[in-house]
Amino acid sequence: MWHLAQRQFVVVAGAIALTTVGLILAGGEGRAQAPARAPASRAALAPSAPPDGKQYADFGGRIEAVQTIQVRLPVPGLLTKICFREGQEVRQGELLFEVDPRAQQIALDLAQAELARAHADLKGAQAELERQKRLATTIRVPPGAGAEAAVRAAEVKVQSAKLNLESTRITAPISGHVGRANLSAGNWVLPGTVLTTIVSEDPIHVYFDMDQRSYLQFSHQRRQAGRAASAKPAIRVKVGLSTDKGFPHEGVVDFVDNKFDPKTGTILIRAVLPNADRQMLPGLFARVRMPLESPPAP
Repeated sequence: MWHLAQRQFVVVAGAIALTTVGLILAGGEGRAQAPARAPASRAALAPSAPPDGKQYADFGGRIEAVQTIQVRLPVPGLLTKICFREGQEVRQGELLFEVDPRAQQIALDLAQAELARAHADLKGAQAELERQKRLATTIRVPPGAGAEAAVRAAEVKVQSAKLNLESTRITAPISGHVGRANLSAGNWVLPGTVLTTIVSEDPIHVYFDMDQRSYLQFSHQRRQAGRAASAKPAIRVKVGLSTDKGFPHEGVVDFVDNKFDPKTGTILIRAVLPNADRQMLPGLFARVRMPLESPPAP
């Protein structure tokens, strides 16, 4: 009987021991899995660091033309000819439009006739002045004063009429990429009407918005470089289009706005870069990479 009780005690004690060991092991397993719930890394928010060891910040930008010119007609007239191919490159001084010149030619002829009459009047007034001098007559108001003023006024009218006549042949004010013609030949055009638009192509601008943190790093770098040199060195940026691999184009920052936008917390930056192959058109999205000063060692 005593042996039976002893065996039961051993069995119960063993069960208690196994239960205790299981609880301990279970608690240890839970603690080993805790590091797996660590927060995700924020490395994606840090400035990019290419293999050259320098620190950069990447921005989204947009391509804009250095010059955008709206070609307008300064005088009224009948549009008679379009002399360019839409969407092509044009050179400065190249003929774009022709307007019927007859009305402006008539105005010039009338102005020249008025000038001739004014000269004749002046000549007669000068002859009268000489006659009065020979007669020793007291001259209170020289008779030629009004005639001289009439000649000057007539000369101004002739110059204005010549300019208006020249304006019937509209040429490209700059070299660049011309858009479509807004009117076809045969339309009567009023002064100030936009006939087409020309955008310059080389060089080209890229605009992008910089956040406050990047700007402070950029500004600090610029001040440090300025102390080390007699003049502040150029801040270079690299640019890539949406289909480019990496940033194959290089430009120089030539404008930093004078204030931050309180709505976005950013400041406008502009860089200028060559565009000899005419690949970058105004309005395209661009990726911009700018060097930043490396953070101080901890």
